[in-house]
Amino acid sequence: MSILREQLAATRREYEAVHYPGDLSRELLWPPFPLPRMRWRRIVIFGTVGAGTIAAAAVRAALLLRPLLTPADAQPRPYLPLVKEIHLPPKLQFEFPSLPSIPGLTDLSEHA
Repeated sequence: MSILREQLAATRREYEAVHYPGDLSRELLWPPFPLPRMRWRRIVIFGTVGAGTIAAAAVRAALLLRPLLTPADAQPRPYLPLVKEIHLPPKLQFEFPSLPSIPGLTDLSEHA
């Protein structure tokens, strides 16, 4: 039995001596901790670049539309037409229609 035990022990040592030359877990799996930090960095970087692009587009649009928004001549033009004279009658008089008289009722205009 000792020859069999020696063979099993030698085979076990040979099996345990075999190692993978690299780090198999790092090569197969994503790194667990740097990923969230990388995600925040990406959000900050792309958010800053996106906000800068939008700001640059707004400045460009303002510069391109500036000639359309300002008048070409130096004198300011009125936005509404000016009316110099308004012809109205000096006194507005309206005639109110008279109400028909109803028999049996007293006339209130006589008491006033």
